[in-house]
Amino acid sequence: MAKNREPQRDVESESESREEKRDGASSEEVGSSESESDSEPEQTQKPPSLPTVVAIGDLDRLSSAKVVSSNDVSMDERILRIGAEFFEGDKPVEGEREWRKLNLEEMEVYLKNLDLMRARTKLVLDVLKSKNH
Repeated sequence: MAKNREPQRDVESESESREEKRDGASSEEVGSSESESDSEPEQTQKPPSLPTVVAIGDLDRLSSAKVVSSNDVSMDERILRIGAEFFEGDKPVEGEREWRKLNLEEMEVYLKNLDLMRARTKLVLDVLKSKNH
């Protein structure tokens, strides 16, 4: 439960900092978002994922929601963890068998590639020998 509440504090602090920035602006600018977008050129900022003002009722609703936190984990690591959860389910042995099968197929492809390179090298060697005689 404590993990769920930490991201919400960040949401509250972000909302408070946004409100403080708006307090410095005139009331007309805060009241109409259309006039702001028309008068200022477009910026390449990402739109906020949460509303700028969070009401008390919204905080109660958000606190009951499941919050996913990355905890300084890269996206690749998250994907690997989620994928591992699927394989840890009902059939972990089947996943290992499939992995071994794919490794064997990969080795067979490498073997065929080596055979092809050997055949090409032999042809080049035969051509070079025929030119020298």
